[in-house]
Amino acid sequence: AACFGLIYQHAKHANGEDWQVARSRATCNSMLTPLGKWMFVLNAVVVVDIYLSITQIYSSVGLLIAAIIIVVALLLWDMARVQKWLDDHYPDPKTSEHMKWGMFYYNPKDPNMMVHRDLNSTFNMAHPRSWVVMGALLGIPIIVVAVAIILVN
Repeated sequence: AACFGLIYQHAKHANGEDWQVARSRATCNSMLTPLGKWMFVLNAVVVVDIYLSITQIYSSVGLLIAAIIIVVALLLWDMARVQKWLDDHYPDPKTSEHMKWGMFYYNPKDPNMMVHRDLNSTFNMAHPRSWVVMGALLGIPIIVVAVAIILVN
């Protein structure tokens, strides 16, 4: 609900040039469906895990973690599709031509490591330090999950 509210408020109070307002409102409308699906599926996964933990003798933590990883990957895939659609229909003159898969900004001529967009910021993947930061952001949770799975089993 908080995600929906924030996206709606951002689109409702968008200001700037006409293309910026149109892009903000299109972002709001197109992101609500993936977020709604993700919330539903994630809640269904948790409910199924609770059911399995009550009715089974063994722990289903590994199954829960795998299901959450799959759901998050599918959400990212869906959001990348939406971002690509937005860049095709409501292009941002500064960043749209440099977006890869609708999610990754790649511009060797831009010296900035972070680039700010409508509702988010993204790394400039042409910047060497971006890869280090992305590795740390993704690596730490992966290590924590791997250790948790090993300790539970």
